[in-house]
This record gives sequence, structure tokens and C-alpha cells, in this order.
Amino acid sequence: MTLLTELRAATRANQAEALARYLADHPELPFTDDAQLAAAYGAALAVVGNLEALHALALAHPFLAGKDPDTLAACDPETVADAALCLAALGQSDAARAALRTACARAPHLAIAQARRATLALLANDPDEAAQAFDQALLLWPDHPPLLINAAALDLRLGRYREAAARYARALALAPELELAHRNRLLALKALGETDEALAELQAAATPDNVAAQQRLANAYLFLERYADAAATLLAALEHHPDAHELRAPLLHALLQQEAIHQAGTLAKEWLETITELPEGVARAIRLLLNEARIRNHFLDAAIADLEAMRAADPDDLDGAVRTLLARAYTDAEKPEMAVPLLQAVLAELPGHVQAALQLVHTLTSLGRLAEANEWLDRLAALGLGEAILPQRIEANDFRATPEELDQLKARFDDPTASEAQRAAVGFTLYRALDKAQRYDEAFAVLTAANELEKRHLAYDWRAHRRFVEETLETFTPELIAALSQLPASDAAPIFVVGMPRSGTTLTEQILAAHSHCLGRGELPWIPRLTRLMPQVWGDERPYPAVLRALVAPQEVAPELAARRARGLLAAAHYYLTRANAGQSESKRLVDKLPHNFDYVGLIALLFPNAPIVQLVRNPMDNALSNYEQNYAAKHGLMGFAYDLTWIAEMLLDYDRLMAHWHACFPGRIFRLEYERLVNAPEETVRELLDFCRLPWEPQVLAYYENRTQVRTASIRQVRQGIYRSAQEKWRRYERQLQPVAERLALGFRTLAEAGESAPTALAPNAWAAVTF
Repeated sequence: MTLLTELRAATRANQAEALARYLADHPELPFTDDAQLAAAYGAALAVVGNLEALHALALAHPFLAGKDPDTLAACDPETVADAALCLAALGQSDAARAALRTACARAPHLAIAQARRATLALLANDPDEAAQAFDQALLLWPDHPPLLINAAALDLRLGRYREAAARYARALALAPELELAHRNRLLALKALGETDEALAELQAAATPDNVAAQQRLANAYLFLERYADAAATLLAALEHHPDAHELRAPLLHALLQQEAIHQAGTLAKEWLETITELPEGVARAIRLLLNEARIRNHFLDAAIADLEAMRAADPDDLDGAVRTLLARAYTDAEKPEMAVPLLQAVLAELPGHVQAALQLVHTLTSLGRLAEANEWLDRLAALGLGEAILPQRIEANDFRATPEELDQLKARFDDPTASEAQRAAVGFTLYRALDKAQRYDEAFAVLTAANELEKRHLAYDWRAHRRFVEETLETFTPELIAALSQLPASDAAPIFVVGMPRSGTTLTEQILAAHSHCLGRGELPWIPRLTRLMPQVWGDERPYPAVLRALVAPQEVAPELAARRARGLLAAAHYYLTRANAGQSESKRLVDKLPHNFDYVGLIALLFPNAPIVQLVRNPMDNALSNYEQNYAAKHGLMGFAYDLTWIAEMLLDYDRLMAHWHACFPGRIFRLEYERLVNAPEETVRELLDFCRLPWEPQVLAYYENRTQVRTASIRQVRQGIYRSAQEKWRRYERQLQPVAERLALGFRTLAEAGESAPTALAPNAWAAVTF
């Protein structure tokens, strides 16, 4: 067998690692002056992805770069097919496709030419030519796994899922190690709703001694969004094969996807500190995921310090991952001015980095720099990424979509091969676009389907919050409040804005933040988190709120613990202020607008006797719709209530019941701010608000939308529009569909016993862990 024949055979096998070894064994190839061998060598370089060597080869053989058409025209069809692969790898896809058409016309039975013509047509989104060429190639080459995989990819694109599954199965029968075929076969079967058999096969193969099969099964679970199963599979594999370090990053990813943030962060930190033989790439991936966990759990200082150290150690950051994550940490730490240049630098080097671009758009939007954000969306569209960023572009256009854009969104929403999270995200955008087009029945049908997709992955239980409310009502008695009011407390006066989500809390915070005496701090997690710390700090096993009784209960405890309890409220207030004011001016009064702090108004009133508490009230039906139409980032905690109309109604009832109790317990301490009055009579209402907060009148508060304070909530774009009234009475468009809310609200608040419901085993879950990593 000649060198040319061997090289072509190795290239046709399409196995990059084996081909790379073959090329290493033949160092003479770069110096050939034979056109056939040069083309075959160039095709091999394209397969292994060595574009630097391919560019050098094209300098010696210009016909491989399209600069010597006469030589190319004189070549035999198989050489033309090899040269076409070089042209494609060097970015000349049109020239490559033209060359392959020529080769196929001259030699219709040349399988490699037909296969490459089909593949390039597929990549160029020309399904007609791709289908014709694949048919020809498979007649000539029916048992070639890479060809079967590419033909199946066309079937997937055309929605021919049965044919795709069959072709992937055929490829796997010939080459069981092809991971792409395993994944995409599952993709086709998922679209058909027939994954059980394939999963059973993967489960049977995933024996404890077969690491590759265990990883393949875990990948299948990840793809099917069964994150707990993926994590369990990878944990079991690592127990049997602790040296299989390639499994560690996927395990962390699975844990983060199922919101097991503490477990993911703890494991990552342990591995980095104890495993000395981690490969460099694996260690970097684990470190990035550790910082992802830190950011999601609000340990921002630790994340920023470590990511800055990573950047200093590797300033090139070739994939932009470190800088993109660091920019996110800066944004969450309210340092967006540091995030913007970082992301711009990533995009200067990697213009097609969609994640960095969308993060930059989001950050600029949060700062009110809407024109710049829209310019970046236009740049991405000019790079050919318009389809990838379609939802963001429609949002930037106030959800006004063309008929063609609506069709594109609908196709993506209906795509059975997409993940449920991706489909849901598109669905929420499609709903708003259809609502804007006044196609209300279609809009709500899409909205319901999008919420149902998200609900499948939530573990929310409305009864848990109802039990928490009952515990709170039972705990905060006049006697307990009177006793706790005698303990030392802080004289600080932060302003707390509470209310149902989507009731106007962000608008109110931005109005206050525009005042020269105030500092808007967004949704701070520190009140909920300190409730988690109270039992261990005060040496009492009872969770919050019952743990408050430890501060007044006549128990025999050690003197040190007794002293700690006596100053318990003051210490808790100090904890809150230290974290809430971190890195900020303490000369201004901070505004904390975490909506669900309505759960803790009693605690806030005791911690800060001088703190104004502002309660937002909105039409409950408008409030219900506004929550149902929002896809929250924090959906796996208490915000899970927003994905079901009945759950929303139960939360509204919880809110009303709790706030009525707080008004009775702390008369005069809470300012009841009606959203509708705020938007219809803003100056009069804001004057009353400022007076309650003991702030002098400043006219600029009504132009709050010109303030460059960062906004990172679901109201990110609305708050930049100024006060608007279009959201009032919106619920009437969907009065029929919202009947479950109206019916449940009409029943009023009922305890679990009154409702005939059994109490959950635990109180409402708190998303904030008390430990650091």
C-alpha cells in the first residue's frame, strides 16, 4: 500500500487521534511536492484540526487555498475532494462546495466526494443538496459510521427522528465507542418519547468496572435533565475509580444543575486541596465550578479573590471563561463598572463568545445603558448569531416581533430535541410577543406550557411556606414581642421594602435610591441567612422562628451563652449591617428590597426599631399574572410558587395574612404603599413615602430612571422606562384563564388543618447555607 493510499484510508476513518499519530510517524509529509499527496495531507490536517500546519502547506501548494484554480482543475476527482476539505477548513466553504460538485460530476460513484458534498451542504443549511448527496454516498458507502452520523444529523434537522435514530443505531453497531452517536441517538429518541429502551441499554452497560460506560450513562442523564441520577451515577463511578478525574467536573455540573450548591462547593474545595495529581485542565474546570457555586451562594468576596488569582496566573485566558465568570461576580457584587471592560476585552478577542456578549448586554441593561446594550445585540446579529440571540433582540424591541420572528420562536418552543429549560425560556419570550400582538388566547396557552415545563424540575411545596406562616403567627405573640423589645437593639435605620414579588418593590427602591441620602442595595440575602445562623449562634436546636424564644426563656445555660443570647438581637443586627454595607458608604441609608422579607418583618422590627418598613400592595390579580409570566432565576427556592396559578394564590394569601399580623404587632411601623396609587399619583405618594422614611423632599426622585444604580431583578428593563401605567388591569385580558386564582383567593387564608392538608416534614426551605466554601 502506498503512502498516499494509507494516508487517505486513515483520513477517511475520521479518527482524529489515530490520524494524528499517523502524521507524527511521517514527518516527511510537509515537504512533499506531489499535488495528490499534498491534498491528502492537507485533508488529514483539516481532520485533526491543525490549521497552522494547513496554512503553511497552502503557501507551498496554493491550489489548496483556492489561489491556483488551474492546478485544481487538472487534479483527479479524489484529489479535488481532498483539496475541497482544505478549502473548507480555511474558511472558503463556497469554493469547497463548488469543487466537490465538480468532483461528483466527474466521478458520480466517488463516495468520499459525495459524503463531503453532503456534509458541507448540511453545514451551509442546504438540506436539498445535502439529502441528495447523502443518498448517493450511502449507496456507495453504507457502513461508514461518520457518514451515517452526518446523514442522521440531517434527519434531525428535518424532524425525521425515526430515521435519525435508526442511522445512529447503525453507526453504533459498527463503532460502539462513538459518543456523538450515543448522545444524538438519545436526542432523536427523546423527540419520539422513546428513551426508556436506550437508557436501559446504557444502564446495563454501566457496570462498576466500565468507567466509560458509566460516564456515558451520566451524560445521558444530564442530557435528559435528570441531574440527580447523573450525580448519583458519577459519584458511584468515582467511588470505584478515584483516578477517573475526568468525571469530577461533570459531577459538579450535575450538582449545580439540581441546586445542590453546598455539596458542589464543598466537594470542589476538598478536591482542589487534597488531590495533588489533578490534570491541569481538570483542576481549572473544578476551580471555575467552585467559583460558580460561590457566586450562586453569594460568597462573592471569595469568588472574586480566587478568579482574580486565576486571571493573574493565566492572563491569556484563551477561552475567556475566567474573565466571563469574574465579570459575573463583579456584577453580583455591585461592581458592574469593573465587569463591563472585562467582557468587552473577551469579545475583542472572541467576537462570537455568545455567553460573554449576552452577559455584557445584561450588565449594560442593568445600568440603564440601553443604547449600548442594543448595539451589542446588533453586532452579534451581524456575526451571524441572530438566531441564537433572537429572544434577547425581541425583548430589547419591547417584545414587538415580526411574523417571521414569531414563527422562529414558535419553532424553537416546539422543538422536541431542545432541553425543557431552553424551551421554557423561549416560551416566556413567545408569550410576551404574542401578548404584544394582542393574540391573547395563543399567548396564555404558550405561557401555561412554559410554566409546566419548568414545574417538572421544581421541588416546591406551597404547604411548607404555609407551615412557616403558621409557626410565625404562633411565635410572634404580644408577650414575646414585649420581652424581646427589652433587649439591646441597633439604632441604625436601614429602609426595608417588602411585598409580593412583582408588586412594585424595584420601582420603590429605585425612587428611594435616587435620593441623595439613600443607597439602593437591591435584594440582599442577609436577613434570611442570619435566621439560619441563629440556632447555632444561640445554642438552641429550634429553627427560626421558634429559636427566638431562646432569648427570653429562663433556661440554665453557661454564662457565656447567656450573655450571647442577651445581646442576640444586637449581634444579629451587626451581622446584617456588616454584610449589607460591605464596600459601600455607611454615611447613606441603605435600602434593602428583598420582597420575601415580608416573612421576617417581625424580626426586622425588633432588630432595627428605627427602620422604616415599606409594604407594597398591588391588585392581587395583576400581581398573580405578573408572577406567572416571569421566568425567575431563583426558581428553585421560594420563587417556585410563581409557576402554578394555585401556588401563586396560596402565596398571596400567606402574604396578606402575615402582613395583617405585622400591622397588628407593630402599629405605625409599616407604610402601606399601593402600587396603583404610586403610578397614578406619583408625586403625592412619593412625598408621603419620603416623609415616612424621614427623608426630605428631593425632586430628582421622580426621575429615578435616570439614575445609574444597578438593577438586577426581573424588572430590569421596565424600571428604565419611568413610571408607566400599562400594567394596570392587564389581568382582565386573561380573566377566564386566571379563574383558579380568583376562586382560591375567594376562599381566604386557611391553616393546613382547616384546608385538610398534612403538614410537610420541614419548614419552608431556605436557599442560603450557613457555611462557606
